[in-house]
Amino acid sequence: MKIWAISDLHFSYSGRYDMKKFGEIWNNSKEKLISNWRKKISREDIVLLPGDLSWEYEMQTAYHDLKQIAILPGKKKIITRGNHDIWWDNITTVKNSVPASIIPLAEDIIEIDDWVITGSMGWISPNDPVFDVLDRNSFEKEYEIARKNLAKAKLTNKRIIYLIHFPPFTTDGKETQFSQLMMDNSVSVCLCGHFHMPKEWASFQSGVLNGVNFQLVSTDYLGHDPIEINT
Repeated sequence: MKIWAISDLHFSYSGRYDMKKFGEIWNNSKEKLISNWRKKISREDIVLLPGDLSWEYEMQTAYHDLKQIAILPGKKKIITRGNHDIWWDNITTVKNSVPASIIPLAEDIIEIDDWVITGSMGWISPNDPVFDVLDRNSFEKEYEIARKNLAKAKLTNKRIIYLIHFPPFTTDGKETQFSQLMMDNSVSVCLCGHFHMPKEWASFQSGVLNGVNFQLVSTDYLGHDPIEINT
């Protein structure tokens, strides 16, 4: 069994939404991702997807995008919410609605072998240049969710993988309260997405920092090619 990761698929069953404003990298992105996924991921593998899976607003239409993910290889696809996952209502409804191989995480954990996996959406941090006063409540709510998730994860005494949609670094590459939280709680791997601009990619602190392996897994950043998480 291997563990893979990719985020920000931005599928759109209705075809009403797309990512063309972010450049040619998004041309035929779905077809490229599916092709790469099938080439390297096996039926017994785990795939981690930290958010922005479907542009759709309602579960009824988003289900078709989720089904497309579900039928791809991988016995479990573990997902967390992104800011564009508007279809994601409350976690109970989501868990009761998604295809069987998809496991949504919100304020809970899942243990797989020597790993414990948890995650949340995260938010823009107060020291980010794009932070607005209206972001304060969302930031504080998401920070508290992350803190509680990590407290639960640490009780297992297993290595922690944390999925967080908003990167735990600012858009200009500075550490945040979220990155400090990961380091303070001895997270082994932190996977994030959300960034789609080359200047954001360039400033992201990819790699091991104070014991935490921070990885940006936005599909466009990865060339629509899932990466294996070293276990």
